[in-house]
Amino acid sequence: MLEILSKIGSFFVGAKLGCYGLGFYSKHATERGVLIGVAAGFISLWALEVWADVAWPWYCAIGGFVTVAVGWAASVLLDGWQQHYHPYTVKGQATLFAEENRPLKQDGWYLLPGKVDPWAYGLLVFFVLSLLGLWLFQYLI
Repeated sequence: MLEILSKIGSFFVGAKLGCYGLGFYSKHATERGVLIGVAAGFISLWALEVWADVAWPWYCAIGGFVTVAVGWAASVLLDGWQQHYHPYTVKGQATLFAEENRPLKQDGWYLLPGKVDPWAYGLLVFFVLSLLGLWLFQYLI
């Protein structure tokens, strides 16, 4: 049951990954193009499920790649090249902050999306230490 639920969930994770990638970082992504990319991602994963022998954990990466590639191409074909970043992209927010003279930090935390707070690097250290601990654990048992 868990494998079936994970397989179904991987269809949605790839689409979400592609949407975030296009929406946050692409200058030329538009709503119509992203929706077409999501549909193409779902169709490609359905085709993989039916006609190919691909392990389901790859569905996230494949769905994300197809969503980004088709979504970007559809955005450019349908709506053309965009002159400016959308205000909701990371670079669009940086431009908006600069134009409106908004502060970048408040109470020691970044307000600007895309900036990493120094405390967040502690999570990376915790992750590496967790992997090291798990690796050592197998030899201690």
